[in-house]
Amino acid sequence: MGETTNLRADDYFSRGLVVIPLVRGDKRPMVSEWQKKSREELFAVFREHSGCNIGIRLDSLTVLDIEHARLWRLFFETEPRELASKTWVSRTGGGGYHVYFKGSTTPSKADGYAELRSGEKQFVVAPPSTHPSGDRYKWLTDIETVGIATPNSHELFEQARKVIETLRLHSRLIERLVDAWRPEHRHNLALWVSGALRKTGVGKTEAKIIVKTICLLADDQELDDRLRAVEDTYRKSIEEVKAWSGLRQELVTLIGEEAAEKLLHLFQATKDKSGGNEGKKELHVLSRVKPLMMEAIAFQNIVGEYDDRLLIYENGSFSVVEQLELNGFVFKPRPRKSYPYEPYAFSDGPAPYRLELIERVYREVDTFVDAEPEVKAVFTAFVILSYVQEKFDCIPYLYLVGDNESGKSHTLNLFTWLCYRPFSGVSHTAADLYSYLEDDGLPLTIIEDEFQGSEEDNDKMKIYKSGYKRGARVGRVVTYEGGRRIDYFNTYGMKIMAGERLIENKGLLQRCIIVELVEGYPVKDHYDESDYFRFRALRNDLLKWRMKVLAGDEHLEQPVTELKGRARELYTPLLAVLKGHEFYEKVIEWIKKLEQQKMAEKQLSVEGLLAKILLDSVRKGENELALDKIWQALLQFADVVTTPNKPDTMYIPHIGSVTKKLLGRRLREVFAASRRYTRLEGRQSVVYCFDACKVTRLARKYGLDPQISTQLSL
Repeated sequence: MGETTNLRADDYFSRGLVVIPLVRGDKRPMVSEWQKKSREELFAVFREHSGCNIGIRLDSLTVLDIEHARLWRLFFETEPRELASKTWVSRTGGGGYHVYFKGSTTPSKADGYAELRSGEKQFVVAPPSTHPSGDRYKWLTDIETVGIATPNSHELFEQARKVIETLRLHSRLIERLVDAWRPEHRHNLALWVSGALRKTGVGKTEAKIIVKTICLLADDQELDDRLRAVEDTYRKSIEEVKAWSGLRQELVTLIGEEAAEKLLHLFQATKDKSGGNEGKKELHVLSRVKPLMMEAIAFQNIVGEYDDRLLIYENGSFSVVEQLELNGFVFKPRPRKSYPYEPYAFSDGPAPYRLELIERVYREVDTFVDAEPEVKAVFTAFVILSYVQEKFDCIPYLYLVGDNESGKSHTLNLFTWLCYRPFSGVSHTAADLYSYLEDDGLPLTIIEDEFQGSEEDNDKMKIYKSGYKRGARVGRVVTYEGGRRIDYFNTYGMKIMAGERLIENKGLLQRCIIVELVEGYPVKDHYDESDYFRFRALRNDLLKWRMKVLAGDEHLEQPVTELKGRARELYTPLLAVLKGHEFYEKVIEWIKKLEQQKMAEKQLSVEGLLAKILLDSVRKGENELALDKIWQALLQFADVVTTPNKPDTMYIPHIGSVTKKLLGRRLREVFAASRRYTRLEGRQSVVYCFDACKVTRLARKYGLDPQISTQLSL
């Protein structure tokens, strides 16, 4: 035995498979954290231990584990020996089958019936291992001549998953009905059970799976007759279907009144799972975290059309359902025609890891955007971040500025394809935005081209200025038949804008990371169907990663940086999604340069120049200044232009026109200075009084050290 298993382990390893040493006569791995170890590390253990069982880790493989031999016909029309001539099939030591396929899918399990196993976190026991019962695992396939098959499409996996999910949901009902499935009553039972399933809202396909499973496990030789009963029942109108009285009478005859009542209660549980919606509140879901992580998607049916479905993430696995009933609610997917972007679709396999997604998104950005590598990394971070906005208290905005032909629209198209549930367009109106925000209150992504001039729309600015902070809501008066009411809209969410110039709204610009684009030469300056194919696959994987993170199965580490205030709010989310990747340090350096540039600009602003003047005054022990003295200090600034006919106006090239009236307003608004009127040198003068502590604190905002003298002086 020992020599046989070790030789077979050598054979499996030589074929490129990942073999796991298992305890002799058991299914338990001998190696801890086997999911993380390389195939070479695992294989080396076989050299140290003789006679151990063999497991095959399912890297890029999927195995259908059928626990009862009788259930083979639930999944395949062909006989096991025939399928074994096309792919690997083994008899398990427990009396079932393992059917091997190349490719990955989302695992699914119905305890005691069947399981889809797939991916590097799962394995199966392989021949010639010994089952705990003492029986051996054996190949039906001649694995020397037959390889592991690749399915023609993922439909095989989806059909298997549908069967397994039905078995999982209705396992107790199936188990009890198998016990009651006596030969002389089977025809009538098939009719009454089909009727009861129809009445409780179970679909025809599910009903056929349930009845077929019962027949197979009960060794019913008239399977076709039982399935015809299901067909006949579902062909009738529901008013014609008879169920409860006949089923109860049949069951009482078979198993007694008490057992019959218990079994009938299981049909009520089936109703709770499968579609008895009377008295339950329906909720149409775009995305939801509780009670389960779910997302609205589109699912391709067998005729190639797309149906609205819910993608569910639970206990590390994904499943697709038409609706979900929990806690008195019926959760249904939002119709795909109700949102302004291509629907997400289901893709097989587990959610990719974040670092892999960073690489994949960056490759697309690198192909379609001509910019500095650090800027491309920032664009990549924005895409990734759009999927986990709920994890942060603040979210940055991205503002692209550039002339015609600078690639703004081309870049926005890429964001539209890849970002989470985007509302993308040109010059959105406030009404457009409110209609998008009103339904789910999700932190969605707003993408807008030709943003210049938006500062004129006050309602729109409320959405943009408030929406960077989680929990932000904006009220709007809505007229309806009964009068008027105020509705509140959740405005939190990422905003990506582009325009030929920056808008004149300082508050909004402080919430933005501004990137100036110039005309360039990207690797590809247009999109075609091959690109859209990749984009679809990538966004579907991003959606699954989002669900994994929001369900708490993957942690986003908060970066520790020297950033403070608004800079910390802006950049922390972007750095969090890049943590652990080489882009992280590059973006930090880019941020430092950007912040230095911003600080230089702040120091040269009207407020920055005033801060220097007031700080010099504080150093001298003075807490008030005449406006004329401040004016004279500003005149020392290089390149200041004055004209004799406008003595109260000066022109500073990088600022524009500056008046005494403007200075007075900024002294009051920014530095909390109060003014008084007095006579100085024989004429009326305005004097501004200020608090030394406030000036010292504000000086730091403009990068000024209170201990070091500034260039401007009185």
